[in-house]
Amino acid sequence: MHTKHGCYFRVEKFKADNTITYSGPWFHNIVLDSGLDRVPFENPNELGRSVGVGSGDSTPSVEQTGLDHEIATTSDRYIAYDNGPLYDDDGETLIGVWHTITFEFGLGAAEGNLTELGLRTSNGNYFNRQLFMDEDGNTRTVTVKSDEGLRIFTERYELQDMTRHESESGSFEHNGETITYTRKVRDGLHSQRIQSARYATRNFIGLSSDSDQEDVRNNSIEATRSGSMDDYVPGSHEMTVTATFGATAYEGEINAICFGVDYVTTYPYSWFFLDTPITLTDTQEFTVTVKKTWGRA
Repeated sequence: MHTKHGCYFRVEKFKADNTITYSGPWFHNIVLDSGLDRVPFENPNELGRSVGVGSGDSTPSVEQTGLDHEIATTSDRYIAYDNGPLYDDDGETLIGVWHTITFEFGLGAAEGNLTELGLRTSNGNYFNRQLFMDEDGNTRTVTVKSDEGLRIFTERYELQDMTRHESESGSFEHNGETITYTRKVRDGLHSQRIQSARYATRNFIGLSSDSDQEDVRNNSIEATRSGSMDDYVPGSHEMTVTATFGATAYEGEINAICFGVDYVTTYPYSWFFLDTPITLTDTQEFTVTVKKTWGRA
């Protein structure tokens, strides 16, 4: 399973009476490798917990970990964190989720000739970086005076690898037999948090004898799962979650395996419907391992 990450920025300057002296356009930016490395460690509302601005002008590159010349940072929020479902152009097909925060530098706090900005993660590295852009997509300098403040509007987004209208086929080996399956996903806000929170301890894997998508959600049996963030290899942008069902945990036919996120409530995200059921006796254990990967949009 795979998700893609991206972000947009918009900036505005203001005076003490809140008069807007500059309001720029939305512009895209590049997600850094150092940002992708923080995906499994950060909660959704903390992946970009602060913002930084600077005066560097190098072309953004994925191997950078911060700004060229950082001038100021802030975690002060003009508009608090929010999130919601992201839909395709048809307005109905869920393709991901958005996360928004608006940061504010007080009067004079970001004074200078600013050319670069980015979101910062909890370890001090940057999630992304971009040069300030104008309406035509050209780089520009935003000069903030001592009597001006600066607001940074940010919108991060995560795109899921498929929609509820789609399915994909795959296979795995079990006791020397190739088991084929059809994978489907479910719409829903929490389902999109599959990469953003600390999922080594928030994932679940379930088994079901039902082949109906809704029944799988309601009737699956959850197993103890394992997976430590200590196992994460920087730069790999992938993690695995493993669940083992003990000898007496499940008996009978397995028609579907579901994978989800235990966030507020247990919420299935993907179903793997088996073309050939697997039958377990009360003396057999069953282990399932799911790999999650992520990258930039």
